[in-house]
Amino acid sequence: MYNENERSHFFRDLIVKILLVLLFVFLIMWLVPMPNLNPFYDKVFTQNMNSMTDAAKSYYTTARLPKVEGETRKLTLGDMIDNKMIIEFTDSNGKKCDNEKSYVEVTKKGGEYIYKTNLSCSKQSDYVIEYFGCYDICANGQCDAKEEQKEETKPSDNSTTKKVTEYQFSKKTTNQYIDKYTCKNGYTLKGDKCIVVTEIEKQENANIKCLSGYSYNNSTKKCEKLDTAKEEATLTCPKGYIYATSLDKCIKGSEDEVDATLSYKCSEGTLVGTKCAVADTKITDAEKVYSCSEGTLNGTKCKITTTKEVDAEKVYSCSEGTLNGTKCVITTTKEVDAEKVYTCSEGTLNGTKCKITIGSVKVKYTCSEGTLNDTNCVIVNKGACGYTKWVCSNKTYTTSVSTSSTPTFTRRFLYQIGTSRVYEECNRVYKCAADTTTTVAAKKTYYCTSGTMEGSYCTKEVDAKLTYKCANGTLNGTKCTILEQKEVDAKLTYKCANGTLNGTKCKVSEQKEVDAKLTYRCTIGALTDTNKCLSINTRETAPTKVYSCPVGKLNGTKCEITGIDSTEKVYTCKYGTLSGKYCVITTTDSREPIYYCKAGYTLADKKCYVTESSTDIVNATPVYKTKTETVYKWSRSENLEGWTRTGKTRTVEVAIVSRGY
Repeated sequence: MYNENERSHFFRDLIVKILLVLLFVFLIMWLVPMPNLNPFYDKVFTQNMNSMTDAAKSYYTTARLPKVEGETRKLTLGDMIDNKMIIEFTDSNGKKCDNEKSYVEVTKKGGEYIYKTNLSCSKQSDYVIEYFGCYDICANGQCDAKEEQKEETKPSDNSTTKKVTEYQFSKKTTNQYIDKYTCKNGYTLKGDKCIVVTEIEKQENANIKCLSGYSYNNSTKKCEKLDTAKEEATLTCPKGYIYATSLDKCIKGSEDEVDATLSYKCSEGTLVGTKCAVADTKITDAEKVYSCSEGTLNGTKCKITTTKEVDAEKVYSCSEGTLNGTKCVITTTKEVDAEKVYTCSEGTLNGTKCKITIGSVKVKYTCSEGTLNDTNCVIVNKGACGYTKWVCSNKTYTTSVSTSSTPTFTRRFLYQIGTSRVYEECNRVYKCAADTTTTVAAKKTYYCTSGTMEGSYCTKEVDAKLTYKCANGTLNGTKCTILEQKEVDAKLTYKCANGTLNGTKCKVSEQKEVDAKLTYRCTIGALTDTNKCLSINTRETAPTKVYSCPVGKLNGTKCEITGIDSTEKVYTCKYGTLSGKYCVITTTDSREPIYYCKAGYTLADKKCYVTESSTDIVNATPVYKTKTETVYKWSRSENLEGWTRTGKTRTVEVAIVSRGY
């Protein structure tokens, strides 16, 4: 009992003490006003803006500054952070500033460079503008400042500092800047350059090669190879002789007269059968061919006809009526259709119909999904089921267990204390969401039981009553008889004193002659570099007949043999040339050559084609715009000509150096 009372007194005293502390804090806050933190916030904003300006000044060296008058270049806060020029900072609320809306912009204007630093943060946005002169001194990244941008120096031992008040001024300025670049037709804009790529197709004769063992014949335009075959010659004996195998001779045993052996020989060329084939190489002058790229060929000249146009003479005429200047005056009596007039005894006229309202439109509701409930569709959505999350816990085992992993269970080893091994086991929870009900508006449909729906009413149409009237002339049934005189444009034609009429112009032809283009060609043979035709012709000549007697005595074309005689056997060839016991037959194998192109070319019909590109780059044409904005500057003078005081001031410390003598 004593312990329970003591515990209750302890909690009661603790609560009272906490309330007294809270009351004391509230009184302090009420009696002591909160300090004004706005100057601190402004200082943070200004420091951030100065950091951006300093980073931009280091970045914009001579090579990176605008080159053209009115050109503007921009460096965003995001670019500075990405390029490690500054570290990312926050505003007075601890929030990041806008990386795109915060930027430093440099514009070239009148030989100077205008720096605009814009900082946009969560609750504060402002900008400052500074002017700088010639930046040629910035080639090494260091700039000499003007009088208002002097470098700070450390106070020397004999220097002091004092506080100086600076005043903020503003004025409206209108600056010209480059809005965009344009290119003439056919060029593509890239940066501040215009680029056009021109493609030219070139062609040349394809190269020729033959398979191994073949040679190209310029006359036949084929790849040729000479094949040589050998076959045994035919063994014969002179007439009247027989072949004795044991003697390997031809023998005859009585007086006889036999035909002498006839053979042929060629004084030139090659013996083929009973003919001599002689190859003649012939060089003739190539045929001159004249052609015209323009005009018509006339001998060795190109007759070119040019046409010029002159205005044709205007001629006016009338197919009816009387010509009066450029008008035809026509007097006619004509009948025209009378104007149809429609009227309604009931309803409203609509064209040739009377529109009559017969009742109001009816409404019905339908559902494409769900159940209709008055004017709504009630849709039941089944709750989705699936594995939602992992539930994990630690479990201790005295023996080692296997670690495993499945889509719904995992076990991994954590640590061991003594003989106890601790594992983490996780189970995946399967859960179904509750069904939900969605109510959507039912589809509203309007309809008419009869007639046509129009707005909120149902209407029908009936034929209107038809009558006729004439605005001019006299009504005659459904026609109006009108007597009228009218002027119409006379027919305009043109004629030419010289030349041929073409529209409103006279096309007059003039002729001139220029030298035709001279080329050479060969009807037979191949064209050489000296414009000659080289051809190889094969002609046949009769060989010389040669009679010989292997046995006996030659007498004209006969061999006179006395007594038993023997003679050597004779070999003959039906085809080819005799060589010992064999006939050598030479044949020519002819094939189409292989055409090919050098790298980069495409083969087509024994020609090589290539498309070469040439690129033309010119400066783009700048399009200028102007913009008006307010610029600010600080000065220690209370008045500046052309500037207006904004009312803002600031206090800065400057060093006062005492010079010793």
